[in-house]
Amino acid sequence: MSKYGRFRVKCIAVVLVLCTMSLAQTAIGADRPRNIFVDDWTPPKTTEKPRPPATVVPPPSAPVDPPAKKGTPTTPSPKPTPAIPAAPKPRERSPVPARPAQAAVRELMKEVYSEQLADRSIPARRKLTIALRQQADKSPRASVDQFVLLAGAIDAAIDAVDLPAALRAADRMAATFDIDGLGVKADAALRLGPKSAVPESAAKNVEAVLELSDDLAHVDDYGTAARICAALQPAAARDPALRAQLQQRQRLLFVARDAADRFAKDVEKLKASPDDPALNLAAGRYACLVKREWDGGLTMLAKGSDPALKAIAVQELAMSSTADAIAGVANGWWDLAGKQRDAATKAAVAAHAASLYERALDGSAGLSRQRMEKRIAEAASLDVGSERFVREIVVEAYINMDGYLHVTPMGIYWKINTSKPGIHAGHDDPTYVDGDAWKPKWTSGSNVSDTFSMKIGNIADFKVELVACGDDRGTDTMDKRTPIRTEVVNGEFVVTIPDGEAGAKWYRMRIFR
Repeated sequence: MSKYGRFRVKCIAVVLVLCTMSLAQTAIGADRPRNIFVDDWTPPKTTEKPRPPATVVPPPSAPVDPPAKKGTPTTPSPKPTPAIPAAPKPRERSPVPARPAQAAVRELMKEVYSEQLADRSIPARRKLTIALRQQADKSPRASVDQFVLLAGAIDAAIDAVDLPAALRAADRMAATFDIDGLGVKADAALRLGPKSAVPESAAKNVEAVLELSDDLAHVDDYGTAARICAALQPAAARDPALRAQLQQRQRLLFVARDAADRFAKDVEKLKASPDDPALNLAAGRYACLVKREWDGGLTMLAKGSDPALKAIAVQELAMSSTADAIAGVANGWWDLAGKQRDAATKAAVAAHAASLYERALDGSAGLSRQRMEKRIAEAASLDVGSERFVREIVVEAYINMDGYLHVTPMGIYWKINTSKPGIHAGHDDPTYVDGDAWKPKWTSGSNVSDTFSMKIGNIADFKVELVACGDDRGTDTMDKRTPIRTEVVNGEFVVTIPDGEAGAKWYRMRIFR
């Protein structure tokens, strides 16, 4: 390395150290006394407004068509089909309850949980976190009770020095109420940070903050991502390996922010030179392989200077909407993924291939479909940490006799031997997934339901907790039944509910990583 190169590395190192010190001081100052149990609470927002995605560039000056074979007449290329299906319509979220209503419920909560609130020890706060979460799950969806209980669970988890539990409660709140979920989670991490020097919870807290920093970086909020990593430094004070993880993440965030800035500059240059191969390759690789914004980046790859990326991108832009055509393009991306040496690039390309395979599944059968499903699962295993996946699912179902709930990278579905979930003794009830009603559809003569779509990813690290089992939905009882069990079968996480006892029961299960 040249003297200039060594000098530049030293400068970057000094800047990183200074930034870390400054951010750590900011994080320590975030440990404010505000607490849902005693104060009014307003869901926070991320402290740094994310920059908007910069993947929209001027349209190509000429259509990008696949090369015509010699001796054949040219025909207009088919209208490009989007590479990724339209995102499912987001579930409607409810507004945050009015402050007076929250205050009334908060006083009631403080009375009901007065004994638990009096004990501020870490073990007691952990129990309180679980109790508040369970009560929130039993409360009517989008009720004031549910909001206040989830907010209380976040604060109890912070007192318990349990960041994963706080983030789970925040995810549940953000799924139901119109709040800035990342803002609530970042605020929880900043508030927990100064308390985090508890050795027994250090590893899980550092893992949680690293994952949260990924989420924040995904929306270009590198400043908040760096702050929460700095805030959790006390957790790693006694563990060199954890400290190295946090420091490495801060360095990567610095590099990622620099790459995002370069991308923004490339996009500006493309406005003046839309056909420049080098600029298109640089911007297209960032858009597709880093930001996963294929709709904007695919055209740039098709005009870029990398022959392999250019060829498959052109093919995708011109593909028809048939299952065979989509699967053919997916195969091309899958082959290209196998040639990548960089793990992150390989995961990104494989994930895109998997998204195309998902589109082609309905029109496929036999071994071809099985290969697609296998590759989708493989792509998910490569992609953990690179995409935003569901980390917890609460499922409520009325079960009579054996039921099998299958958790796949793409969602969940039921498989049965005899009795369908929800159908028994005059009942015709849906399955509830995170509080939302899902009425499984069954093909005539089939024992397999349709799939409730969710972005789940790798299923290997899931666990299951039976929260309640009783005659009524929302019960907190635990009637004696044969224990549920789990196993991984053909790349799917299967929850077996061996309900051999007489009568049906409402099962409420928490499936989590």
